[in-house]
Amino acid sequence: MLTLFWHVSLLAVMLILIVFSYKYYSNQRFVRFFQFLQILQLISLYSWYSWGHFPLGESLPLYHCRICMFAMLLLPTGKIKQYLALLGIGGVTMALIYPVMDAYQFPHLTIFSYVIGHYALLVNCLVYLLKHYDSSALTLRQIAGWTFGLNLFLIFANVLTKGNYGMLMDPPLISGHLLWLNYLVISLVLVTVICLLNGLFGQLFERTRENITVEK
Repeated sequence: MLTLFWHVSLLAVMLILIVFSYKYYSNQRFVRFFQFLQILQLISLYSWYSWGHFPLGESLPLYHCRICMFAMLLLPTGKIKQYLALLGIGGVTMALIYPVMDAYQFPHLTIFSYVIGHYALLVNCLVYLLKHYDSSALTLRQIAGWTFGLNLFLIFANVLTKGNYGMLMDPPLISGHLLWLNYLVISLVLVTVICLLNGLFGQLFERTRENITVEK
């Protein structure tokens, strides 16, 4: 359980990284550093899973944020990557507001992986959107369809592996007894968060374009 000091510190660093990302997203050293940090974090985490012979219910990259981590590193520019970048920012925000870490004593690889992995994901998602955001790329129907579809896939994966991917089987803050309710609530929350972020980036895109026009 995090103390108030460490919880506030996690959120403070998140805000600092948001500012730095907006300022340095075109700086290749900054961009490459956080890409390398993400790669290192993923290799370390999955080496740990492999070494410890963790079951499939824990070791597959099927949490929302981990899906986004691989997507930011591997997917080409496009609608799906923009959707996952928005999902990644929303996922990181929720993960740092309400951290759910593995039950190991500090310091432990999984704790560092949780914190560093989410920070690197935040920066990589922001950098991608600041460089490639397309205000016409995503519709509400697409966001809702992809979110409900992804969560349905995660439910099937959870049934097969007896895992809790996407926190769909045992979500924090709400009762986890009704699977259909977990699915509905989590999906609706994610759709709402992604739509809000998409709107915020749309406003930022329009403002940036107006500034460029004025300068010309």
